[in-house]
Amino acid sequence: MGSKQSNPLAGFEAIWQRVTGSAEAPETTQAWDDISVLVRFIEATLRSVRLYTGLSAYCGGPVRNTLLRLASEERRRFKQLQTELFLLSGDNCAPQMPPERSRGMLSALRSAYNNERVSAEAYMSSAGHTQSDRLRALYLRSAAEERHHAETLRRLIQRALG
Repeated sequence: MGSKQSNPLAGFEAIWQRVTGSAEAPETTQAWDDISVLVRFIEATLRSVRLYTGLSAYCGGPVRNTLLRLASEERRRFKQLQTELFLLSGDNCAPQMPPERSRGMLSALRSAYNNERVSAEAYMSSAGHTQSDRLRALYLRSAAEERHHAETLRRLIQRALG
């Protein structure tokens, strides 16, 4: 008992393979990385839902319908991300978001446009890092949808500017 083991999980993968007879060890650290990424995406998606829903209250006609469609698509993704988080961790992430601060319509659309572009890049990056095929597919679909949202917002801004 004179020797101290610095890492209590050292050799765990080899032991797991012997116990299960498998060539693969269970995901131990990757799941935690995926969980924190999912929580950040859930929070960002919920912010988008609130922004688009709030902006739609100040618009009419096709602009209002476009913003409500974007909010609906973000809400659908929120549920998909929330489901994946629950399957990985057993946690039901439902963040409490502070109210949106008031700002002008064009300023809010520009901010939303930039957020959609950044989100698309983050989803692409996360797709390249996750070990989960299901999350990779979800992230790639989400990146494409975010790029589409950015383009939709760009067209709304262009229309508003004349």
